[in-house]
Amino acid sequence: MEQYFYLRLFSLVLALLFCIALAARHPQHVKKWQMPILFVGVLLLLSLVFVLGYIDTPNIPFYLFDLVVLMIVIAALTIAYDNIKSKKYLEGLQHDQVWQTAMYKQMPASICVEQYGKIVFKNQSFQMLQESLQQANPFAECNWGQNEISLEVKQGLPIDFLVHKFLLNEGNEVDDKTAYLAVSIQTLRDQQSFLHQLSENRHYQQKPVINLVVDAIHQALPKGLIYLGRYDRQNQSFTYLAHQSQDSELQIFDELLLPDELIQNAEGWFNLDDNAKALLPSSHGLTGYSAEDRWAYVIRNNDQQILGIVFILLPYKQTFSQGFIDFLSILVYQIQLELAHSKDQLKLEQNTKRYRSFIQNSNDAILDLKIDPAMDINLDSDKQWDLILENGQVAQINQRFCSLFEVPKNADTTLILNTKSIKHVIRYILQSSNPNSNIETRFINSSGEVLWLQCTTMAEIYDDKLFGIWLMTRDITENRTHIERLEYKTRHDDLTGLPNRNALSELLDEKIELAKQFGLKVGLLFFDLDRFKEVNDALGHNYGDVLLKKIPQRINNYLQPINAKLCRLGGDEFAIVIPTIENTAQVLELAKDIQTALRQAFDLGQLHVEVSASLGVSCYPENGSDVGTLMRCADVAMYKAKHTPGGILSYSANLDEGSPRRLAIMAAINSGLKQDQFFLHYQPKMDLKTGHVTAAEALIRWQHPEMGLISPGEFIPLAEMSDIIIDLTEWVLDQAIYQLKKFQLSQKDVRLSVNVSTRNLLDDNLVPYIHAKLEEYDVRPQQLELEITESALMVDPDRALETLNKLSGLGLSISVDDFGTGYSSLVYLRRLPIDSLKIDLMFVRNMCRNDQDAIIVNSIINLGHNLSLTVVAEGAEDKATVEVLKTMGCDYVQGYQISKPVPEDEFLRLLDE
Repeated sequence: MEQYFYLRLFSLVLALLFCIALAARHPQHVKKWQMPILFVGVLLLLSLVFVLGYIDTPNIPFYLFDLVVLMIVIAALTIAYDNIKSKKYLEGLQHDQVWQTAMYKQMPASICVEQYGKIVFKNQSFQMLQESLQQANPFAECNWGQNEISLEVKQGLPIDFLVHKFLLNEGNEVDDKTAYLAVSIQTLRDQQSFLHQLSENRHYQQKPVINLVVDAIHQALPKGLIYLGRYDRQNQSFTYLAHQSQDSELQIFDELLLPDELIQNAEGWFNLDDNAKALLPSSHGLTGYSAEDRWAYVIRNNDQQILGIVFILLPYKQTFSQGFIDFLSILVYQIQLELAHSKDQLKLEQNTKRYRSFIQNSNDAILDLKIDPAMDINLDSDKQWDLILENGQVAQINQRFCSLFEVPKNADTTLILNTKSIKHVIRYILQSSNPNSNIETRFINSSGEVLWLQCTTMAEIYDDKLFGIWLMTRDITENRTHIERLEYKTRHDDLTGLPNRNALSELLDEKIELAKQFGLKVGLLFFDLDRFKEVNDALGHNYGDVLLKKIPQRINNYLQPINAKLCRLGGDEFAIVIPTIENTAQVLELAKDIQTALRQAFDLGQLHVEVSASLGVSCYPENGSDVGTLMRCADVAMYKAKHTPGGILSYSANLDEGSPRRLAIMAAINSGLKQDQFFLHYQPKMDLKTGHVTAAEALIRWQHPEMGLISPGEFIPLAEMSDIIIDLTEWVLDQAIYQLKKFQLSQKDVRLSVNVSTRNLLDDNLVPYIHAKLEEYDVRPQQLELEITESALMVDPDRALETLNKLSGLGLSISVDDFGTGYSSLVYLRRLPIDSLKIDLMFVRNMCRNDQDAIIVNSIINLGHNLSLTVVAEGAEDKATVEVLKTMGCDYVQGYQISKPVPEDEFLRLLDE
């Protein structure tokens, strides 16, 4: 009895150890083993108490020990089963490693498997991605299923990934492994590299990659028949590619015909039920295989075109878990790549031919330089250049490159790289932080011709390694020359070649900035020719142009010693910038020398003429600290000099009446435009035949925040003294045309007129600006009228005629304002494309009390009608004047009797009356 008891005691110890081992092996099921461990432990404790003699007789029932023995047997069987299962798992894992080694390393996909937060498997592609991003698992934050994410790889642009996250070993909650399959969207070069690499390594142990994949599926389903077919689009059938089964004698026919309803709408893995099986044809070899279950996967490319099919036929019913289906999908993905390979290879060959043809026939000079071994981009630029000379090889070079840089087709790489311009560009990108650049450089060919080249560089950099450089060069000499001509033209006068007003502003601004930095003074001298108009009128513009061209020759000797610069402002106006002066007296001395030189007779070929000049002087910083102020002061001084003995004046405040306010107004005009301080009023024009208001004159008004409402009579003459009048007029034109658009939308047929100054009429941008605004607001040109004074027309009649013809060609109406106060020639007036005359208010206002004024008004009306022009009278202050004008046959009238200038809302009310 005692021997049996010790034997059972030994079994208790053995049972306890087995239970503890199983609990340790499966910690997730530890609660299931708590009661057995406790039970065996109590029995063991009682037995030990008996052995030690604490109790006399073993009163423990023996059937309990038999139960313990049964537990030992069950535990032993469990451990044995577990070991067998583990062994199979390890064998499967070894099989997995075989095909992973054979295939996964070739896949352009990153694969990893996680368990308990640690990566238990990863392929080479995933490992490279880890190193590049310096992250353990860059896809850890992805959601379950399919994801699209973008990762920024070091020294490269972001790469988009298609990531599929799923569970392996599904059904065991704790043992589940998380798998990640990530496919990157690579460039054509990456695709070419992958396909080239795959084609070189498409055999592993004398077996094609497709066979390896079929083998891998068969290893997972060893009792099944795995069939792979390629889709023949022309015959709409699947041609046999490979199969794998236990039956090596099984015959597989070449073609498998499937009904459209089975394959056209198929997505992923699908099971063929009994109805679907009935649709399978009986003529193919697959029907000879006794199958209880049939699974299929229709392989498609990215365009959803059918490439092939995978059939899995099993002798037993099988339900695939989602994890297993995802596992099979990984294998099918490789088949998809292989099936698409031939098609892609054909496309690649075609693309390569086109690519090479493009390079060879391109008008750009193209060089593809490869560097083998690749070079570390963090090296010193001189060291990089030495390595490029040592390891650089020309992979592609076209005929245009050879002819442009005058190198032989088979020239040595070192010779090509040491060509001056190429060396300059490559060394520039080595020193630059941006290896992909556009650079313009000069190249002097063997004939001494200077060429301007635009070089575009693209560096192939991966993991801080430079693998190659693309250099594409275009001859832009003609374009650059054209641009330089345009730039020259915009900054120089066509007639004399001198810098124009734009260039003067830039030059003066530059000299003022230098003077501010170094405490210097700058002088500005304006002058015009007093009797130049007489030369034009008497001899013609050709002689006037000859005279203007001789001005620089006459005075250059006085300018060169002091580095002064002569500019032409327009017409007979010139300006001189003296960059460094000691005082104003120095500029006045120069003015005297110039005046003396200009008074000497000019030889114009067959004639000698004499002219004189009026000169105005301003200086920085005494008269102003900016370009606009200095130019205005010099202009004022020049104007006053015309009425001063000697014809030379330096600007001073007493030359301007109320100069502090005038200067303040002049300085505030530009800021007023930017701050929307200006607005328009509209003075109605009444049609005397109908008695209705049908037109208006747009008049600018200025509400200054500090100076209050400033009269147009005060700020417009000041604006006309400089180019600010151009900006003001353009603002009025913009607002008026916009208002016409509003009238048009409200179906009101109204014509608006805008006043244009002398400077506007001589501005080359006037016509393009008006044309652009009419198109912008989609307004009919006939609705806009421009009013031009007689004096503006007579400043430069030929140029005025040219501008007016262009404006009339746009469809605009032209009106001569203040007619009767100027000195225009009626012969010249007939040549102008004008549509109406506007009688000056000085005649209209007193015509009822002054017979002479009435005669003048009546004569102008008759003259206008005889010239087929519309006549407008302004200044009608009372009802009697309106009635007399109506009797004389005047067409339109405006004045306080009709309405004073009013805002938009009041003008609309007048239109409706």
